Amino acid sequence: MWYEILPGLAIICGCVSAVGIFTTTVQKFQHGGKARRTAPSGFDYLLIKRDEKIAGVYWKSKGLEALAGVGQKSS
Repeated sequence: MWYEILPGLAIICGCVSAVGIFTTTVQKFQHGGKARRTAPSGFDYLLIKRDEKIAGVYWKSKGLEALAGVGQKSS
């Protein structure tokens, strides 16, 4: 009958779920409990590079004071 497939389906779904949970758990321990930093699109990557250029590092946000002297003509 159709219900004979349910134990096999449960095993397959359990294994696939376990791999996903195991992978995220291992990555969490590898990165010190922090989520992975990714740039999902090319535009996000350009913004990260811009922040690196302005602030020196992309994870520290700086305001307009970081732009002092940027784009001004030198006399």
